[in-house]
Amino acid sequence: YGPPDGEISATHHEYREAQRLKLPTVVFLKGAKDDARSADMRALIDETKRDGYKYVRFHDREDLKPFMLAALRRAVPATRVQAVAPQIK
Repeated sequence: YGPPDGEISATHHEYREAQRLKLPTVVFLKGAKDDARSADMRALIDETKRDGYKYVRFHDREDLKPFMLAALRRAVPATRVQAVAPQIK
């Protein structure tokens, strides 16, 4: 989640700005459980749920890669994803 940047973290600001600009948004959560997360992080998770987003959980960067590539394929025109995909290993 990160340290606060005002009342909320930079991550939370980034999420809200993406929503304000109506940008494609993908939510990933590292780890299987939320009980050890800060209250601020849980608030961000709750906000994404209220906004209608479902999130994908991952364990490490290797686990995240296929989820990220699939999300990019949905969010970015096909020609741009094809140009990026070969670089992801």
